[in-house]
Amino acid sequence: MSESTLLAHRLTFGWASLMSAVEDLTGDSLDDAELVRAIVKTGDEDLFATLVHRHKNSVFRIVSAVFGPFFEAETEELTQEVFIQVYLKLDSFRHQCAFSTWLFRLARNLAIDRRRRARWRLPHFGDEALQMLKDDGMDADPEDRAATQQRRRLLIAGLETLNETQRMAVLLYYWFDCRVIEIARLMDLNTQTVKSHLHRARLRLARRLGEEFGDG
Repeated sequence: MSESTLLAHRLTFGWASLMSAVEDLTGDSLDDAELVRAIVKTGDEDLFATLVHRHKNSVFRIVSAVFGPFFEAETEELTQEVFIQVYLKLDSFRHQCAFSTWLFRLARNLAIDRRRRARWRLPHFGDEALQMLKDDGMDADPEDRAATQQRRRLLIAGLETLNETQRMAVLLYYWFDCRVIEIARLMDLNTQTVKSHLHRARLRLARRLGEEFGDG
């Protein structure tokens, strides 16, 4: 092999190695801990955007589960605020737990604090709002439909009687259709505890409906 051919071979091999090394350092190939370390070290906004993209749906669900139905604008706003706080506090993350655990805890605490300070309560539910929650089995008979909507109105209002943990679990399970194992991850609980909260919440809501409709 001539010297020029050998040099070309080395350059080609070196370029391929460099490209491989660079691709291995892109955000999508890094786990959360590696991303956080890289962001803290470099302040790279593209890497932070990768982190946001990876977790934004989970954070949105957590905030929605704290705020409850019909607060979509407020949920969007606080979801953005959560990631602003994450960016500002990222160097305080000590890697003593999974980044997602730290992030979800921050999201829950910010959402709960905002809800309590705003003293939010669920709004009046008109028929139009309840239509958004209807299913394919909605009663065709006007009287049955009215009774169903009234039950749903009471059920949603009954969410206010649940504690924070129970309400979050119920909304994540029935509104976002999350599995128990996913709820456990979002709420930093074990699966048995999630099942217990769901059971107690269902009993409480059933008693409320029974009292209102004289079913028990």
